Amino acid sequence: MNLTTPPPGKLSELIDLAIADARRIDRGDYLPLASAWHDPVPGHRCMICLAGAVIAGTLGCPKDTQVEIGWAASETPGTTTITEGPWQDALFALNDARAGNWPEALRTLGQTPADEADWQQLYRITKPVSADFHDWPQFNSHLDSLADRAKQLREIGL
Repeated sequence: MNLTTPPPGKLSELIDLAIADARRIDRGDYLPLASAWHDPVPGHRCMICLAGAVIAGTLGCPKDTQVEIGWAASETPGTTTITEGPWQDALFALNDARAGNWPEALRTLGQTPADEADWQQLYRITKPVSADFHDWPQFNSHLDSLADRAKQLREIGL
């Protein structure tokens, strides 16, 4: 897994990356599930959340590797734990963005709106649809919704 290339610097760019990765991954190999980072099921597809699409795509994690994001490395064979660094923050921020928790996603990335007007705009951005997706149609709706939210974040410089 390639954790050396840094993630995008802005939340809107990170969301754009996740959307692009999610649209590129092989639907025969992966199944969207909001509650799974990157979780292969033997004999079935690998379940992924929004951040899991980045783990599979940009980070190049093999589909048969379970990935956890945590503070200590897993001792479970076949499991990789992302324990620190900018990618851990980026993946946590994507999980917050999936749920529409914009302030927390920004805080995790060390970003903040420039002024009170930008904060007000941020709080007007609604949660994306189908945040608890569990299949491709719901995930596609979620991705379309997130693309709109990324545009709104970009408009306020985030």
